[in-house]
Amino acid sequence: MSIKESILRIVFPIGSNGSIRLGPMKGMQYLINHNSRWAPIFGRWEPELQSVFCEVIKEGDVVYDLGTNFGLHTMLFSRLVGESGKVYSFEPLVKNIKLINNNLQLNNIQNVTPVNCAVTNYKGSTKFNLGVHDGQGSMQGIGSESGETIEVETTTLDDFIGTGNSMPDVIKIDIEGEESNALIGFKESIGKCKPTIIVELHTPEQDKRVGEFFIEHGYLAYRIIKTNYDSNSPIKYLSRIEDLSSPWPTENGIWGTVVGVHADNSLF
Repeated sequence: MSIKESILRIVFPIGSNGSIRLGPMKGMQYLINHNSRWAPIFGRWEPELQSVFCEVIKEGDVVYDLGTNFGLHTMLFSRLVGESGKVYSFEPLVKNIKLINNNLQLNNIQNVTPVNCAVTNYKGSTKFNLGVHDGQGSMQGIGSESGETIEVETTTLDDFIGTGNSMPDVIKIDIEGEESNALIGFKESIGKCKPTIIVELHTPEQDKRVGEFFIEHGYLAYRIIKTNYDSNSPIKYLSRIEDLSSPWPTENGIWGTVVGVHADNSLF
């Protein structure tokens, strides 16, 4: 353990409430855990991604957060959509739902509804592979696994919308290899709302399948980048993807964390 980490553990103990001091979430609080640790306090929790969220999410929007983990991005979404907006946070692990609710209560957040389900292309239940920490579990068996599995409830976005819930303006997807199935389960509704879709891609197979989905439904796409800012991009940290049919490692193909925008929308 480094001297820096030792000091952080003393000043901001794991299990205590941390107050975020920098970035778009400044002033909000969260329960410091072994997954997040201290990065959010100093505005270092996926800052490029959060910058893009701040550009694309507007007051009054409805946001779907697929793969909420402990709810840090959900908290930012809540702030961005304001009292007139709504956030639905989909998370299959009960332990994480408890963390989400704790963080919502810490910040007196009223415009978020946690949904204890995994999102895929069918409604029912499935085996879920637990990760070595609570942010790494998956239905697809990718990433770091503990070897333990549990049964979780599943839903589709079409079914969720069909039960009377508001259609999304923005969808964030980070679900460890299940991203294309989640989009397939949205194919009946996507043409009615044409949301902006921010998706983290985990494998070349997912790259290809999500790219095909975007092409089929009339979407353009941008990759979120940390360096080499593209001066031709309308938003900082975004670079236009030219080839939606080619996965990693094609330089101009679809891979990484991607923002999909319907061609009819004037977001940019």
